[in-house]
Order: sequence, then C-alpha cells, then structure tokens
Amino acid sequence: ETSLTNGNIQKKNSSQKKLMTAADARKHVDDLETRRRWEPLLRFSNTLLVLPSTTVEGTLKVTRYALIFESASITRTVRLVSIERLSPRRYLLQHRAIEIWRANHTSMLLVLKSTEYSKELWSGLTQLWRRGSLPLIQ
Repeated sequence: ETSLTNGNIQKKNSSQKKLMTAADARKHVDDLETRRRWEPLLRFSNTLLVLPSTTVEGTLKVTRYALIFESASITRTVRLVSIERLSPRRYLLQHRAIEIWRANHTSMLLVLKSTEYSKELWSGLTQLWRRGSLPLIQ
C-alpha cells in the first residue's frame, strides 16, 4: 500500500514502514524505464561476428535502442541510431547473414545459425525500421 504525505511517498509493508521522497520515486521510475529500454526483444545464441582476421561466436541481443553482441572475449554494442544501412547477405552459400553499416564508416557481418533465425532477425529489424528507427536495403 502506498500513500502520499507532505510531498513524500510512504510505502507501508506489514513488517516495516519506509518513506520515499518524490525525487527518490522519480529515480526509481527512471531506473525501471532504463531497464525496460535495454531488456532484449530478441536473443540469438550461437551467432558469429565475422571480423577481418577471425570469427567470434557469441550471443546477439536486440533491444529497443541497440544491437548487443556478447562473447567470452568481446562485447560490441551498436546503437540503432548509428546504423546507416542493413542488408541480408550469404555466408558459406547460405542466406543466414546480415551486414550492418554504421555512421562511422564501419560495418559488421553477423551470421546466425540458421536461415530461420536470420529471417526472424530481419523481421525484427524491419519492424524497428517501420517505426522510423532504421534505414533498410532489400
């Protein structure tokens, strides 16, 4: 149960009383919003990040604001606003890769473990594009 008293929010539990100021309440709401913003919408394990000299296997997470590739050795975060173009690609003669060009003139090639996962990622990124977040190349 929560009540508002003299600009403070009072939370009542059966075992304890705790007073939370309005600033604390705003910070709590901001923290929840930040966590919601960065929680993954899509997650793909066994994704390859193809680099010029090697390939790295890891997990790709798609949030509302970024693509996050994590492995034991590296973490790469690409904010959606920094993406200039997307394009489906073939990797080892299979249609299961997506190339991402960024505003800083770099690109990255992400290879998913199957064509179905590639289509699911493409569909998710297409939905973000329809909302005006991403440019797209078919």
